Amino acid sequence: MGAAIVYTSITMTAILRQRLQTLVETLPEESLLRAESLLTDLTAVSPAISPQEASLIAIIERRLPPETQTRLNTLRQRLTDETITEDEHQELLTFIDPIEQMDAERVEAMIQLAQLRQVSLNTIVQEFLPNPQKSHVI
Repeated sequence: MGAAIVYTSITMTAILRQRLQTLVETLPEESLLRAESLLTDLTAVSPAISPQEASLIAIIERRLPPETQTRLNTLRQRLTDETITEDEHQELLTFIDPIEQMDAERVEAMIQLAQLRQVSLNTIVQEFLPNPQKSHVI
């Protein structure tokens, strides 16, 4: 199964590269400089990263599914508004352990990424500050 995934990824990359080359070849001359500038910017913004770094970033960026996050936000708001029912409060409490586990894994991945990149943990924290809309703090 793993080999099929790698093969598919390589095949898709080759197809995408071929398509991009075709598109560049059809660009009018006046657009070539803009295209070159854009491609230069893209390669500067996304340097190649190792599989280990990619794995750590995936852990750091992992979030609750949107519907779960929405439900959690609703329950938190009801708790704040003091309108939460006992059943809803019990439901809210079921979120604690999984979120603490995700947070512990995220912190560990940040520490490892900081070591891998040879930067401070604060640098990594600043890079991956959560979007307030994605926050899952209870």
